[in-house]
Amino acid sequence: MTGTTVALLALVAILGEAARRMRDAQREALEAAAKLIEATAKAELGEYQDAAGQFAAWPLAAAPTRRVECLTPHAPIRCRS
Repeated sequence: MTGTTVALLALVAILGEAARRMRDAQREALEAAAKLIEATAKAELGEYQDAAGQFAAWPLAAAPTRRVECLTPHAPIRCRS
């Protein structure tokens, strides 16, 4: 093998390792972002969404629904009057 061939093979190995590390870093970043989104979503369960940008605030559930849901110990929505 010539010096050029050895150098090119070394470059291929370096670039391959860099690509693998980038994939690993992307996967780790995506998993971290998913955990943040999951935590935020879980914290918001049962909370009515206020208006945000072009989206209107969520209306309260109908009175019969609120009355039934408020009687359960693990209500999916927090009761508001």
